[in-house]
Amino acid sequence: MAVRRSGLAHRKKADLMFGLSELALILLVVVVVLGIKKLPELTRSAGKATRIFKSEARALKGDDSRRP
Repeated sequence: MAVRRSGLAHRKKADLMFGLSELALILLVVVVVLGIKKLPELTRSAGKATRIFKSEARALKGDDSRRP
């Protein structure tokens, strides 16, 4: 007879990921906590950080291809 395991040890990785509803709830909490006035500044900063990260990743990728 098989024994059923309980707890997080047997859960698959996909079971632990956030779904769309969870992400929407987290975003709603962030908006409420930070306030509507700070949201444009926050999104601007996130966009700038993303652009910097992408450009640095491209630069590293270009450096790797030039090495012997």
